Amino acid sequence: WKIQDNLIEQTWKNSNAKRKQLATYAFDRVFGPESKNEEVYNKVVKNIVTKAMEGYHCSVFAYGQTSCGKTHTIHGTKHSKGGVVQMAVRDMFGYIRNCPSREFLLRVSYMEIYNERIYDLLADAKDGDRTKLDPREDLKNRTVHVAGLSKQTARSAEHLMQLIDEGSRRRKMEIGRAHI
Repeated sequence: WKIQDNLIEQTWKNSNAKRKQLATYAFDRVFGPESKNEEVYNKVVKNIVTKAMEGYHCSVFAYGQTSCGKTHTIHGTKHSKGGVVQMAVRDMFGYIRNCPSREFLLRVSYMEIYNERIYDLLADAKDGDRTKLDPREDLKNRTVHVAGLSKQTARSAEHLMQLIDEGSRRRKMEIGRAHI
């Protein structure tokens, strides 16, 4: 694998081929293993947070294979708390403080896609049984939403982080073949 600009090149030698094969994948932005969470936030997420505070519907979606660093990027570590989420919460409430004449309603949803099923991580679950949700498409308005996904109102930065921590504890984590 080779990362250059916003391209990832994969080179391999196929046992049936006489020469090396090359595949190139193009992305909007590529970050290598040396990238810091703050760089990811500043180059990708910060503008999305600003747009959300201006009233646009926005999302940040982390996708990748198990153990590739999604959780570290999004949440930071137990010691640093320097993940994208913490930086976004800081900037959202900074934006609110800088607009004293406006009223804000900040609602949060937290979902997980695991084994092609969608789970609401903020819904109250009985006996650890989480409700599976389904995506719905509104063809007229050209939108997609998750039917039944709960929305919690965040009263402060601290309350929002409590909601996120609560949802994070409900995530499925796979260790070997055991599910936690």
